[in-house]
This record gives sequence, structure tokens and C-alpha cells, in this order.
Amino acid sequence: MGRARFRQLFGIDVRTLALLRISLASLVLLDLCLRARDLSAHYTDGGVLPRDILIEEFLTRWQWSFHLFNGTSQFQALLFAMAGVVALAMLVGFRTRVTTVLTWVLLCSVQTRNPAIGPAVDDALRLFVFWSMFLPLGAVWSVDAMRSPRGLDNPVVSVASVGIMVQVALIYVVTVVLKSDPAWRSDFTAIYYALSLDEMATSIGLAVRNYPALMKVLTFVTFALEIIAPVAVFVPVMTAKVRMVAIAAMMLLHLGMGLCLTIGMFPYVMWVGWWAFLPGEFWDRLGLQTGLIADAQPARLTRSQQLRHWGPQLLAAIALVYVLAYSGRVVDRQRYWFVVSPSMNAFGSALKLKQNWGVFAPRPHSGDGWYVMPAMRRDGVEIDLFRGGGPVSYDKPARITDDYANDRWRKYLLHLRSGESKRHAPLYLDYLCRDWNGVHLGTNQMVSSVRLYFMEEYTLPDGQVRPIERKLLLEHPCP
Repeated sequence: MGRARFRQLFGIDVRTLALLRISLASLVLLDLCLRARDLSAHYTDGGVLPRDILIEEFLTRWQWSFHLFNGTSQFQALLFAMAGVVALAMLVGFRTRVTTVLTWVLLCSVQTRNPAIGPAVDDALRLFVFWSMFLPLGAVWSVDAMRSPRGLDNPVVSVASVGIMVQVALIYVVTVVLKSDPAWRSDFTAIYYALSLDEMATSIGLAVRNYPALMKVLTFVTFALEIIAPVAVFVPVMTAKVRMVAIAAMMLLHLGMGLCLTIGMFPYVMWVGWWAFLPGEFWDRLGLQTGLIADAQPARLTRSQQLRHWGPQLLAAIALVYVLAYSGRVVDRQRYWFVVSPSMNAFGSALKLKQNWGVFAPRPHSGDGWYVMPAMRRDGVEIDLFRGGGPVSYDKPARITDDYANDRWRKYLLHLRSGESKRHAPLYLDYLCRDWNGVHLGTNQMVSSVRLYFMEEYTLPDGQVRPIERKLLLEHPCP
């Protein structure tokens, strides 16, 4: 591949880098605002996962978090505020490289504080910010550019530009390989099963569920786009036009996902990932100039400057090799066993590079349901702690999605019936008891124990549903 062709495929226009900076910083700010709604429940020692239990039972040696220094809500709020200030500085492009690194550090920190509430979108956002640390995000349309305009080769070609593009493509390559079930590849019933998950389906998703033929078409289109788009963006012929079509198609795909399923920020984060492929021709047509100094040549670097330049690129290169190998391990553990060797595992854990894109793979689950958590008050009245002390009913709610305050609570509550139920369920029931008894302290409305039931419902082919099964997962005394 010639140098010009390589620049065409792996170079990123400085205006695209500015868009990435603004978009990623905005998403981090939005993420902080959404997380702050459950600051006490998810990040303090009085919440669902106290620090001592997290460190002892869930974290490995190389996982780190500044949010573990203190378990009070005041300290967590301070870190949230610091992260917001840093992300805002990144957004406007003030000392962009430094603020991007700090944004990544604080994002990793808050994600590690409670991994049980982390959906796949957390991995995507963290990794996109990681690769952005090695790119000149503040070259144009930034405070840095206003204070000190400079010359820069455009498009920017580096290990990091290759890394972020490959990262986006890998998300889809891995998920396609893992989606090996006939539901995706021959029966085309995957969307039917996904939309049958009442705990995720929106009102639009429920409406689409009434059209079996449409769901088969949507399954085929989704799987086909996940195969074609990651390849199309690297086609060396008519690259700019092909990329614009691929970006538009994937944005529509993720918009459709977000309209039909409650998946939080995932569609918007993936939009930003695809924007890394926006060609310079897109900005030229909009009439937006780079703002770079015309005919400026980069100054000759001193030895120390060369070290500061090539050091990060060497780290990015090692990270890229690791990400490729780790993705191979996800799809073929035997061939890529060496990725989990102690040294490689430490590297991946320290830089938060581990990732697994098995969403709805090998096929969407056919089972879901709803929770009932009855507890007896001292006055003899039975209440449902899960629903704020309301009356106990085992009937199916009108909308199961209304049981979850947000996508992170939904993700957390999945653990109560998964293989980690023995670790998470007692912690969650302790939290519910403390929360209720703290409000009703010293009254006959306090509760002494609670039972955790899951009403399990399985979706069968052709709209059939197995009888609902009531499962007692845990009977737990209140602390």
C-alpha cells in the first residue's frame, strides 16, 4: 500500500478530530449527569457495593480507582465535579492533551468503582477517549488553537489514528463472529427475541413486535450492516463517498436500536465512533476551513521533544497489538491464550483495554421477567420493597421497563439472577432494608427480612410463551 493510499485510509482530518473532542467530552458530561442521579446508591459505602467488598471480592490486582479513597457521598460528589470541570475544559479545547488524559483517568476511575452497573457502552466510551489521548484533538476549533495557531499535516496519520479506526471496526467484527446462532444467520429471528425482552423493549419496540416479517428483515439488515460497514470504510476506491454512506447507514441502525430498546447512551457513543471516519471532503462541502496556518512547516523537534512525541505513539502501538490480540482471544480463547498471561493481563487491566462485544450473542436471550421482593413490616403488613413499599403482587406489570429507574439499574439487577447472584443479591437486599428502615426508624413499619423472587418468562418461537415460573432466589434477614 502506497503512502498516499495509507494516508487516505488511516488519516483523520483535523476538523473531524475537533468534532471527536467536542462529542466525546459532551458524552462524558452527560454520563456524569446520568450517574449523579444515583451517586449515593452506586458509589458510596452506604449503597449497593461498599468499597471493602468491592476490593475483596470483585477487583483484581491491577484495577484501580480514585473513587475508592473515600466512601462518603461528599467525596464522590467532589470527584464528579472535578471530572465535569476537566471534561468541560476538554470540550472547549483548553490544554487539550492534558485534559483528555485526565478525562480518561477519571472516567476509568468512576467505571471501576462499580463495575456491576457498567453496560457495553462504558467500554466503548472509555476506549474512544483512550485513543483520543494520542491525537491532536485541539488542533482546530479550540482555545489552544486560538492561543497558539500552528501548522500541522492534515490529515493526521499516526498509530492512534489507525487505533481508533481499527477499534471501531473490531467492535462489529467481534460481535459478528460471536453471533453464531441461526437466529442471526439463517432463521433471522434475533430481533423477535430481542424485542420480546419486556425489560428492554420500548413502546416502539413493542409495536414493531407485531410484525413478524418486518422483524426478520430488520434482523437481516442489522447483521448485514455489521458485516459490510466495518469493511466498507477501508475500501481504497471512492473512499470518501463509501465512508459517508457507511456512516449514515450505521447511524440509522443505532438510532433504530435506541428507539426500540432501552440501551442508554449506546447509540450516541457509537455514532461518535463512526464519526472518526468522516473525510475532509465532508467539511469542505460545508465550507468549514481547518484554521491551520497556511504553508506552515512543523518545527524541527529536539531530542526531548521527539521522546515526548514518539513515547505516546509507542504506547499506542503496544495498546493496538494488545487490543487486536485480546479481540482474538474473545473469539478463539485457545489460539490467543497468551493474552491472559500475567504480564499481558496486567497491561490490559491497568489501561482498561479489556473488552467483550458479545451483545445479543450468540443470540438474544429468550428469557426475562420481573422482580417481586416481599417484606413483612412489624405491624403485620406485607410490602414490596422493590416497588417502594407498595402492595405485593406477582402479576406481570403493564410495562416492566418502568421497574427500572434507568439503564444502569437494569444492568445491575441482571446480576441478581445471573451467575453472580450469590454475591450481588445479599448486598442489594441489605441496601433496600437499610434504605427503608432508615426512613422508618423506630416505627412499626420497619422490616426484619425480605424475600427475593424472580418471575421468569420464556419466549418461544412464533409468539408462544411458556407459563411464568416463580423462583425464590434468596430469603435474607435485614441488617
